[in-house]
Amino acid sequence: MRLVPVDHDPFAATPQSAGAGAPAQPRFEPVDHDPFAVSPNADATQSMRGGFAQGVARWLGGPADLAGLIAHGADRVRSKITGQPIEQVAAEADANALVPRSSVERFGSEAIGGAMRSNFAASNPGQSDPIDYKPVTRVGKYLHAIGTAAPVAPTGPVSTVVGAVAGEAGAQAAEHYAGGPGVASEAARAAGNMFGPTALARTITPVVTPRHLVRHNQVLEREGVPITAGQATGNTRLRGFESTSRDIPFAGSGAAEAAVATDRGFNRAVARRMDEDLGPAGMLDTPQVAHAADRIQGQFRDLSARNVLVADPQLVGELRQVRMRNDHLLDDAQRATIDRIVGHKMGLFQPGHNNGPAWMPGEVYQAARSDLGTAAHTATNAREGRVLREMRDALDRAMERSIARANPDDIGAWGEARRQYQALKIVEEGLNNGGGAKAAVGFISPHQVAVGAKARNPEAYARGRDEFSDLAHAGKALITDLPQSGTVPRMIALHTLSSLGGAAIGAVGGYASGDKEAAGAGIGATTLGLLGPALAGRAVMSGAGQRYLSNRALGEGSNRLHRDGRGIARAIQSRDER
Repeated sequence: MRLVPVDHDPFAATPQSAGAGAPAQPRFEPVDHDPFAVSPNADATQSMRGGFAQGVARWLGGPADLAGLIAHGADRVRSKITGQPIEQVAAEADANALVPRSSVERFGSEAIGGAMRSNFAASNPGQSDPIDYKPVTRVGKYLHAIGTAAPVAPTGPVSTVVGAVAGEAGAQAAEHYAGGPGVASEAARAAGNMFGPTALARTITPVVTPRHLVRHNQVLEREGVPITAGQATGNTRLRGFESTSRDIPFAGSGAAEAAVATDRGFNRAVARRMDEDLGPAGMLDTPQVAHAADRIQGQFRDLSARNVLVADPQLVGELRQVRMRNDHLLDDAQRATIDRIVGHKMGLFQPGHNNGPAWMPGEVYQAARSDLGTAAHTATNAREGRVLREMRDALDRAMERSIARANPDDIGAWGEARRQYQALKIVEEGLNNGGGAKAAVGFISPHQVAVGAKARNPEAYARGRDEFSDLAHAGKALITDLPQSGTVPRMIALHTLSSLGGAAIGAVGGYASGDKEAAGAGIGATTLGLLGPALAGRAVMSGAGQRYLSNRALGEGSNRLHRDGRGIARAIQSRDER
């Protein structure tokens, strides 16, 4: 440590002096540089320049240095095996080599550094070459490390800087404890360059969300469905801990409340598609579905009472095209079934007045399109069901055109009622297909929504052209419950009871034998054993803990900062030829 005089007279009398006018002892303050050698600003500049020059030499000479290192290692191994001096082994290997070692060394970092020194001396006579500059201040050492790593910045500028800083910090710490530079400091420097960026990345984003789950997260965020950090990241271990924390004594109710909030949020997202308000309870139970059905059917009755379906030429052409496009894929029985169903519906049209187009009352149309939808859903053949759905859709488009011509003010309300009705049928279909205890109390699962959507219109669901596919896919990917056999809750209960029982027996025995310290230690250890998991559960399920664990500040690529060649390149670039 260097010492520098302070900016006052150190020999002036002080109150601590032995007597008036007696000289005081000089006082010195430690600094991390030699104030008489170079200023901190100049040291920083020279360190950065020198580091970059050395980095260029190491980067260009890296392949040759690596080849020389491999050859030297091979010579050592052969020397150990044969007992010959390493110099003799090296000379024999060099004599038999395709490229002599001296030729390889001409392309190494030392040779390139020498050429850079010669070029600098010729261009700047009388000036010291920055490549030989040794940093004085601690800041200068960090800047020198960053400059040395700069040539590998194209592999990742942020990770390069972080790795250089981490490597220099590790090297300085190793030098402090080892008493100077050596193998330990260089190992620490290499490790910091390789693993420092990953360590920082894991500190910022401890659990990385895989790229394929980001879109599902965005869907649920847009829908207002709250999910836990384990669900958002898809991390099985974190999800398992969140699930287990419900059963840990004294861990609070955060996990259970989060699960209910997710279920209610998903319910509300489904109900919004029917324009149904679930209120504070958020339950999508039978009365709520019945209320939605009555309301939507009332809207259709009002609209149908003042509108009619007109069989315009476009409707006739679309129905003919549907039949012709699929006719060769149907057998005779399927053709007969389709002709019978469609013929019955076409018979519901009434002749137009004064040779005008045929028309169908709105309420009759509503019943006819509902019958076509049911027939398509219950068809035993997928092609037959598709034909019936396409004919129903043709009727729907014709009704929209009819309303647009006769009552354009109703077209928006008609489209909204149709959208809500389709959502209602999907919800009904899903609720009728399992769901277990949660469905019985008013929670619809992503699986049920997917079943309902696929059953009503499999093509639209597969192509993502309905209102439920995104929500169902996101829900199935993120919020499907983990398998629960009941083993974990039973083990936690057994552990808790055995711990409390053992503590009680130990305490009674200790006090009975007069060993109060042992009894108190046993009780304390049991308490800590019970409170540790509880406190961990509370921390993970707290608002701050969930936000930290689920943040997406860094993406999936941060997992690979030390696994691929970039980490190795940073470690090699940070080498010290000494």
